[in-house]
Amino acid sequence: MATVPLTYTIAHRVFHELARGFFDFRIVGADRLDFAGPALICCNHASFLDPPFIGQAFPMPIHFFARKTLFDNPVLGWLLRRWQVIPIDRDKPDAASLKTTIRMLKQGEKVLMFPEGTRCTDGELLPARAGVGLFIAKSRAPVLPVRMYG
Repeated sequence: MATVPLTYTIAHRVFHELARGFFDFRIVGADRLDFAGPALICCNHASFLDPPFIGQAFPMPIHFFARKTLFDNPVLGWLLRRWQVIPIDRDKPDAASLKTTIRMLKQGEKVLMFPEGTRCTDGELLPARAGVGLFIAKSRAPVLPVRMYG
């Protein structure tokens, strides 16, 4: 993100306070999150709060995917567009999201992805959806594995 939108900065701070104040959010290996250059952050998906909680853990802005239908909500859609969230159709993935992601990674950005493609609330990992390897192979960006508990 060349310039960080004010809405992202505010949300980053709000979720930082929520994560630590109400959810006992802890980071193991926080020193590994502050680095220059691109990264494809791959994490399990346990809660709808995963993207903002993972985002607030990084000292720099990160991008993430969101289900395309979330953009239909006028307020949420406006915020997601401001934060440069990448819309994805889980049923019919298109080339646009792949191209956008690869462009962002080649520009040195960090992108959060949930390889499972959906939330799994029982703590078990689901199989990764087809296409995850394509993002890795096409972008050649380093992969940063992240695990959420709780």
